[in-house]
Amino acid sequence: RLLQPENPPAEDEASKARRRRRGASESSPVPLAIRGTEGMVVTFPKCCYPLPGDSIIGFLTAGRGIVVHQQHCANVADYRSAPEKWIDVQWAPVVDREFSVELSLDVINQRGTLATIAAALADANANIEDVDISERNERNTNMRFVVTVRDRKHLADVIRMVRRVKTVVRVTRKRA
Repeated sequence: RLLQPENPPAEDEASKARRRRRGASESSPVPLAIRGTEGMVVTFPKCCYPLPGDSIIGFLTAGRGIVVHQQHCANVADYRSAPEKWIDVQWAPVVDREFSVELSLDVINQRGTLATIAAALADANANIEDVDISERNERNTNMRFVVTVRDRKHLADVIRMVRRVKTVVRVTRKRA
C-alpha cells in the first residue's frame, strides 16, 4: 500500500507557470464564461489562435467539445449551415493563463537576427513555442513564431518590442 504524505509539497513557481500555460489556475480555472455548458472540454484551434479580448464564437463538436474561434476566422464559414451547434461564449472577466498566437515577421537576413528577435520576445515575457524560417531571397527572410501571451494587450507589447529590432521590416499576427 502506498502512503500519501499528510501535507503535499508546496508547488514551486515553475509548476505554477506550467499550469497557467496548460490553462489550469487557482483563480480562473476556465478562461471563458460559457452559459449552460459548465464542465465541457474547451479547445482553442490553431487556425485563428483566439486571445482574451478577441470577439469569439464557440461550436459544439464531437470529440473536441467546444471549439472557440475568432468571429472573423475563415473556418467559421464551415459552421454557418449548422447554427444549432453554435454556443454563446465570452471571455471570463479575469483570465490567468497564456495562449498561443502566431506571428509572421519579414526580416533583413543578417547574422544574429534570430537571436536578437528571440531576446526581444523574452524581454517582452513571451515564450517561444515554435519557429519556422524561410528564406525569400539572399536579403529577405520570413520568420514564423508561435509564442505565448496573456491577452491582446500583452500581444501588442510583444509586437512593439519586436518592431524595435532594426532588421525587422514587418510584423503581423496570423489571421485565419
